[in-house]
Amino acid sequence: YEAQFANQIWQSDMLFGPYVQRPGGGKMQVYLQAALDDASRLIPHAQFYPNQGLDSFLDCLRQAIAARGIPTRLYMDNGKIYRSSQLARIAASIGILIVHTPPYQPEGRGKIERYFRSVREQFLANLDPKVTLSIEQLNERLWQWIDTVYHRTGHSSLQTTPLVRWQRDIAQVRQLPPATDLRRLFFHRVDRLVRRDSTFLLQGRFFEAPPHLAGKRIEVRFDPLDPLQVEIYAEGQPQGSARQVDAVV
Repeated sequence: YEAQFANQIWQSDMLFGPYVQRPGGGKMQVYLQAALDDASRLIPHAQFYPNQGLDSFLDCLRQAIAARGIPTRLYMDNGKIYRSSQLARIAASIGILIVHTPPYQPEGRGKIERYFRSVREQFLANLDPKVTLSIEQLNERLWQWIDTVYHRTGHSSLQTTPLVRWQRDIAQVRQLPPATDLRRLFFHRVDRLVRRDSTFLLQGRFFEAPPHLAGKRIEVRFDPLDPLQVEIYAEGQPQGSARQVDAVV
C-alpha cells in the first residue's frame, strides 16, 4: 500500500545504532528513533538517543510534528513503548490515530525498514571506525546527511525526491495553531491520590498540592525531561503547580 497524501501515514521504528563516547569516559551504544512519511518517504525527524525508552520516542515525535506538521495516522509495531498509555493520551489530544502492525506481519513497515537499510549502508558505513564520536556529533552528521543527501536524492518508486514529493501536498498538511505550546502537549499524565497532609508521590519525590485537594484524586502533568515542573488538574480543570516538598522546612 501507499498513502495518497503526505502526512496521511507516518511509520515509526527504532534501529540499534553504533557506539559513541560516554560522558565521563568509555563507550555506550545509541539507538536511532525515526519517523517516516509513507507517501513521500521524507523523514520528519530522526535522532540517536542514549536509550530506547518511551521518552526518547516521544521526544522524536514532538520534534517531527514541530518540523513537518501532524500526521493523521501513526503506524508502528507492537513494542511496549508504542502501546503505552502516555503515548495514547498524547496522540488523542493532538488528533493522531495510532495503528499497530498485526503480529508476525512486518511487511507493512517495509518503507522504514528500507530507510534504516539506507542509514546503515550510506551513512553508518561511511563513518570512520577509528574515530569515536559523541552523540551530539553523530546526530549533527545524521541531520546533515538527511537534509543534503537522503531528502534530495531521487527515489525510484517516487520518480522524484522525498522533499519534492512531500512539498507537493504541503497545502494539505495539518499544522498546530501558532500559539500551541507543543512541549506541554507532550507532558506525561498520571493520576495520584493526594494524602491528608496535601502531599503526593511522583517518581520517588514528594510534592505539595493546594490544601483544598487533600484526600482527592488529581491528574498530574509533567515534562519527563524536567520532572520538577509539575502541573495539577482536578476534574479536568487546572489547579496550579505543585512544588517539591522541602523536608527540612
